[in-house]
Amino acid sequence: MDKMIFPFRHGNFEVLEMRSELRGKSSPRYETRLLCRCVCGKTKWFPKYAVMHDRIKSCGCITASVKHGGTNTRLYNIWCGIKRRCNVPTSPMYRYYGARGIRICPEWEHDFAAFRDWSMLNGYEESLTIDRVDVDGGYSPFNCRWATYAQQARNKRSNHRETAYGKTLTLSEWEYAYGIKHGRLNGMLKRYPDMPFEEMLNLAKAPGRLRLSEADCTPKRFTVHVGRSDVYGTVSELLELLAGMLGIRTSTLRIFYNRYGHDMQAAVDAVIEQNALAERQTGPLQYIPLR
Repeated sequence: MDKMIFPFRHGNFEVLEMRSELRGKSSPRYETRLLCRCVCGKTKWFPKYAVMHDRIKSCGCITASVKHGGTNTRLYNIWCGIKRRCNVPTSPMYRYYGARGIRICPEWEHDFAAFRDWSMLNGYEESLTIDRVDVDGGYSPFNCRWATYAQQARNKRSNHRETAYGKTLTLSEWEYAYGIKHGRLNGMLKRYPDMPFEEMLNLAKAPGRLRLSEADCTPKRFTVHVGRSDVYGTVSELLELLAGMLGIRTSTLRIFYNRYGHDMQAAVDAVIEQNALAERQTGPLQYIPLR
């Protein structure tokens, strides 16, 4: 059994102590029970499972006069998960949240409807997750947002951040902005610990990319000419579209893209030239028009 430190707060209860009792007449068995003090001041023993899994939420003094109707929804499960990792010492995630002083604000802790209303007014979608802007702050309307998994990954405490040209970003964001191979900056930081980071960026960046002081970190978009068509998009979009038009795999086009110094037009021209050599066996190259 996981060690529990008493007293601790769980929902409307202050859990004071725990004991095992032999219960049942025909088939007696031991049951773990918790001594809880309710918000109204009444103290009573309850089954541990019922308390820790929110089956019992008060001694009976609080009645659900208004039902929120959100039970078993994704948003409700997120709300329950926040309370568990902030308030329940036996939760596997408690050491990363509650033990660090991360708490859920009273406005949300006792009222799912308030949490749901805030979520709907602040961009909640099924594909997003709850994220704290300040990773050392608690869960509250002023410190939370709905973010993508990628945004949340960039907001982790373990991320390495560097400052250059007046901006502070993670290494992954710098690599993305400059078209640098993933992991290269981390290796250069270990190899050249005394090199200024701006000089390191200029050394590692791909040819033809703009400095961050001249362009934002938003994905760059390019135009590539293929036959009579002009294709416009980001690198990832172009790789997928152009591979379909040329009848090759995306991974093959990426190899050409890397080989020709991250120049998409040069990569496409090289593929077309290579296909032209095989025209006598396969016939003229037919491009698939964009719809």
